[in-house]
Amino acid sequence: MANSQPKQIFQPGKWKAVGEIPDFPFKTFEELQQAIKSRSHSLGIDSLAAAQWGTQLNSGFKKALLIILSVGLYAVALGCVVAAILLRNYWLLAGIPIVVIMFLISETSSPLRRAVTAAGFLSVLASVDLLLRGFNTLSWLLAIGAVTFIAVRAANLINHSSFRDAVTSTETAFLYMYEKAGCTIRDNKTGRVFKNDDPDALMALLDCRQATNLKCVMRK
Repeated sequence: MANSQPKQIFQPGKWKAVGEIPDFPFKTFEELQQAIKSRSHSLGIDSLAAAQWGTQLNSGFKKALLIILSVGLYAVALGCVVAAILLRNYWLLAGIPIVVIMFLISETSSPLRRAVTAAGFLSVLASVDLLLRGFNTLSWLLAIGAVTFIAVRAANLINHSSFRDAVTSTETAFLYMYEKAGCTIRDNKTGRVFKNDDPDALMALLDCRQATNLKCVMRK
């Protein structure tokens, strides 16, 4: 990723360099990069911040993947209607609310993310098992939920990757997101987490969360 792109998106804030951040463990951005690379410190990323800004940082290839994932979910919902009519099996219409529900709870910022992750993987196995046992309708409904889960998590991974690359490669991007409470730094030895607790920053992040809608995860 070229450094010019993050610089255009993330404008300088109250800090011009890492060394200006109060009570921060590093004096230069290069020291921070090395600490993250050596894994003595970890970069924590707010998932909704990654979704909000990651889409602006994605390459053309990644943007194409997000479009495919988005269109794919619409196709699954439409397919439920078509299949229900053609097969006269109207239980398949339950696939539409399954897509919507799984879309909402599969996002990585959801408080149910761990349970949903386990359920997502188990649903794949259960779907195959039920198909082999002859429970075709239930198998397909579980498969729809599993596909939605995989698509949403894949979209999150794409945005998270682009966001992380920007924040760790450009000082301007890191300073901007640290100021907005969109990322944190954790000392892996002591467990201490360095973050911006400024009320204005937390309010800005809250505004981002409230403004985030379904398009935030899979935005074209």
